[in-house]
Amino acid sequence: MMYGPLIQMLKKMKTTNLKLKRSQRQRLSAILATVGLISLLCLAMASGNKGFNYQVISVNKGYGYEITQNGKVFIHQDCIPSVNGIQPFNTRKEAEEVAKLVVQKLRKGQSPTVSTEEVGFIVMN
Repeated sequence: MMYGPLIQMLKKMKTTNLKLKRSQRQRLSAILATVGLISLLCLAMASGNKGFNYQVISVNKGYGYEITQNGKVFIHQDCIPSVNGIQPFNTRKEAEEVAKLVVQKLRKGQSPTVSTEEVGFIVMN
């Protein structure tokens, strides 16, 4: 494991009662901070991709969707993304299919943006 050599070094320092020079303390602090940040990033990436859901919503003369993460609204989309102008989806199914695509991307850790081609493919089918 990544922490093994670090723990051994700390145990050795404790048992031999060595005094560290300033540069050694700074280096050790930097190593500990880096390991901590990497651990936090891994944890955030693993847990951050979960908890995404969608809900189709009725909007003025059509449909949109909301993407939630752990019950909180993450994206409110009341018009078709990647299309010029403010135009809602014509059917509930169109809004749902695009919302599913966005959730799928978020769960994979990708950007939630959808291209004109992706929207066009969903709306045409």
